[in-house]
Amino acid sequence: MLLRLRSRDGLERVEVADTASLAQLWAAVSAALGVPQTQMALSKDPKLLTSREPEQFTDLEPGRRSAAAAGVKHGDMVYLLTTMERDVAPAHRKSTFESRPFGPSMNVNAMIAMQTRIERQDAPHCASVSFERHAAYAFQSYVASTLAFSVKRGGILYGAVDDDNNVMVDVIYEPAQSATATTLQLERGTDEEARADYLAAALGLKKVGWIFTQAAAERDYIMDSQEIQQMAALQEELGECAVTGVVSSAATDGDLRETHFEAFQVSDQAVKLHKEGWFQPQDEPCGESKLRNPKEPNNPTPVIVAVKDLGEVDNDYFLIPVGIRDHEGPLKSSFPVENRLVAQDAVELREHLQKFKGRPLAECLSDFHLLLWLASHSHFDLAEMGTLAATVRAGGDVEEGYAMILESLAAASVLASARLREVTVDIGDSGALDATVRPGGKLEKGYAMILESLAGGLVLVPEGSHSTPFEGSIFLAKVKEAVPLETGALAATVRAGGGVEEVYALILQSLVDSCREAAARELEDALRADVGVARVGGLHAPDAPTLQPAQIRGTTRTPFVSPARCWFNSDGPPSAAPR
Repeated sequence: MLLRLRSRDGLERVEVADTASLAQLWAAVSAALGVPQTQMALSKDPKLLTSREPEQFTDLEPGRRSAAAAGVKHGDMVYLLTTMERDVAPAHRKSTFESRPFGPSMNVNAMIAMQTRIERQDAPHCASVSFERHAAYAFQSYVASTLAFSVKRGGILYGAVDDDNNVMVDVIYEPAQSATATTLQLERGTDEEARADYLAAALGLKKVGWIFTQAAAERDYIMDSQEIQQMAALQEELGECAVTGVVSSAATDGDLRETHFEAFQVSDQAVKLHKEGWFQPQDEPCGESKLRNPKEPNNPTPVIVAVKDLGEVDNDYFLIPVGIRDHEGPLKSSFPVENRLVAQDAVELREHLQKFKGRPLAECLSDFHLLLWLASHSHFDLAEMGTLAATVRAGGDVEEGYAMILESLAAASVLASARLREVTVDIGDSGALDATVRPGGKLEKGYAMILESLAGGLVLVPEGSHSTPFEGSIFLAKVKEAVPLETGALAATVRAGGGVEEVYALILQSLVDSCREAAARELEDALRADVGVARVGGLHAPDAPTLQPAQIRGTTRTPFVSPARCWFNSDGPPSAAPR
């Protein structure tokens, strides 16, 4: 038989056998509703539901007596009282009308509050933005003269924000990126960006926005949907004062074009819609953004714009212009910028040093792009570069050792381009020998070692017999004019076997590392042409044994052993080269 159960949670049903006992009835109700028998009471009296003493209702007490004997028959109403909270599913499903976002009944104010209305934001969070004029010019001139606004270009802005929300931009860092005339993708989260963040923090700067250029193709709108989304994403990442700089080119009345430099923010609503996933991809860039409610993706008109239900919104609704100014900051922008067509290398470093010749080293190093390039160099660790950047920021004196290292790095460009096969090596009492070997000749082991050192970027000027240790210095050969050091005093120290200052070890190592590859290529080309050597790696002549790279090392420990000392003899390989 089927019984109806009325409780404070509503009307429910339970089915038991016609011959079921009251104990079986209680067990069936407990199993169907998930209520322990100790926390429920059953009765045919409806007063059970309002009684404070349910134990008085004993007409359906569990026992051996049958339910039929207690007056319970098919279709009867049985009342249930429980002492526990239950989670009861609704008795019926909501209709389509009742399932609408606004519900079956709602007043006008509540309906307006739940609608997504696109409205303009009156003012930006950023009061104004000022660009360092040299940094702005370096970015603008590159896209105008080198790229000719043919593709988009972007960069990350580093600066500071004052108490009145005025943004000061001092650095434009240009990460690796891929771009076309209509798309731009910056490579974010790289090791280089991490170094840029670290150096910027040491200089008292932080990320304050980004900048990008628009291609020269004519457009009848200010921003396309992808640009709006990129701006919204960056404001979400960096905060409400993050600003976007836009550089574009427009045709004038004549044949000339003029460059526009502008600044914008997007509204808080645009940031919210982007975060929630309202913006939809579009096939072609245009001045409208396609919006869909992620909770109702099939609704083609999810927003209200000027009392109209729409699915596309003019991007101007999201844009807020920002006042733009310029200033002259403490940092320069004369060193080549990273990730451009013009590479950053030792040649550019040498030209940069020439520009600041005779001026304080701190002024020479007050260029973010130079510091970032040096931070990627093997001779400078990041913590050391952070200390150096902090010194530059404070306008303090930079240690002289840094100047010598920079000069040696710059001099490496001179060494790398030298014709090493024209070097003449004098070896003590053996007389003067020309290091240019005639075709078909056999190289002695000593010459093989000298050529090994040349391949490593070192030019030795030996003194004494080739069968005993000889000393020499690369400064006395190719670097004498390139590096402004007291080479005479250094040579005298080497001859006397005295201790050499540690900084020379750093300089020597930087020269070796910087020009080894280029010098090896020069030497290999020369030997292939003049001697017919089969290969240069472990450099060898025909019939000569293969040798490993020259055993020339420096150490930064004190006391310091001259790294320009090399041991060899004509009867065998190098012996106990100094560490």
